Amino acid sequence: MRVERYLELLSGFVRGLPRFAGVAEAVMRQAEELMDVVRGIPEGFSVEAAEGVQLDLIGGAMGLRREDAADGSDETFRGYIRAKLALWRWDGSNEGVENVLEEGVPGMEIGIRDLGDIIVEVSGEVEGLPGNLGEVLPVPAGVKVMKH
Repeated sequence: MRVERYLELLSGFVRGLPRFAGVAEAVMRQAEELMDVVRGIPEGFSVEAAEGVQLDLIGGAMGLRREDAADGSDETFRGYIRAKLALWRWDGSNEGVENVLEEGVPGMEIGIRDLGDIIVEVSGEVEGLPGNLGEVLPVPAGVKVMKH
């Protein structure tokens, strides 16, 4: 919104009234500042752009704590948040497991094998994963996770 453009739309009569024009300009400038804040909201809650306390707030809203994210760095905690988001989008199918791993823990070589007895075997780079493995890997509730 360009304040000057809207001020030009005022009739000649009210433009000649300094108090009215001043109030109109002040109100429009506040509206413009508010629109700038509103436009910044998506970035402020972006997992990729958030840092420090903002990242803690995003994680906290998801029930995650920074202390559970291995070294506690922003990047590690961001990965923990990404993994949780990927799990929330998982459809529960075996076919969807690969997509969840690619999105949640990109670049990590992790294998998941269903043993068919309410146990899932996990192999690969699991030491670097934050939190409980069942919280970041696509494992159905109630299924035990075994490291291989």
